Amino acid sequence: MPVVPPTPRFKIETTETNATRFIVPSRKNWFTIFFLGFWLTGWAFGEIMVLGIMATSIFGAVAGKAPNATTGLLGVSGFLLFWLAGWTVGGGFVIYTFFWQVAGKEVIEVSASGITIANKIFSFSRPKEFDSQYVKDLRVSQPADSMWSPWGRAGQFWGRGQGIIAFDYGAKTYRFGSGLDEAEAKMILSEIAQRCPQYLPRASQPGT
Repeated sequence: MPVVPPTPRFKIETTETNATRFIVPSRKNWFTIFFLGFWLTGWAFGEIMVLGIMATSIFGAVAGKAPNATTGLLGVSGFLLFWLAGWTVGGGFVIYTFFWQVAGKEVIEVSASGITIANKIFSFSRPKEFDSQYVKDLRVSQPADSMWSPWGRAGQFWGRGQGIIAFDYGAKTYRFGSGLDEAEAKMILSEIAQRCPQYLPRASQPGT
């Protein structure tokens, strides 16, 4: 019995400005989601406990053991402050990764005026706009595979690997489509070729 061809995970829309919008949901790893959710429970407990210790020290200083809160804060172990800073930063990264896995999506808008790429979590996004005159050689390109790179194998595991679609912009190469299979990337490139062929390598443009 033949294998049923899978349907693409991304969606295509046409915006009010006649741009083509591709919506690519994050590639979910349920083990990662449950693991991070469990880890964040312990993280929150540690964060609250240490903040409580610091607050007790400051309030004790204000109550009379030291002339002001600043002196009380200086009484807190330097190691504890250093630990809390690292713990907070690490927790922020994990929170972002967790919600990216649960509700993240990459939104790419392509038009004659340029390309806009945004990573969205719920209503929050970080768009990057690229002017059409500098966008060159849009192509499917497998990123370098490095287990030590945060965007290599490790990034793929956490759902934040490099994108499989690349283009040159001035002296730098940018990527998008981190959750795409190669076949899906080729489908997107085919859609772009029909609507904005000027972004593709010259040899790939229709009629050349």
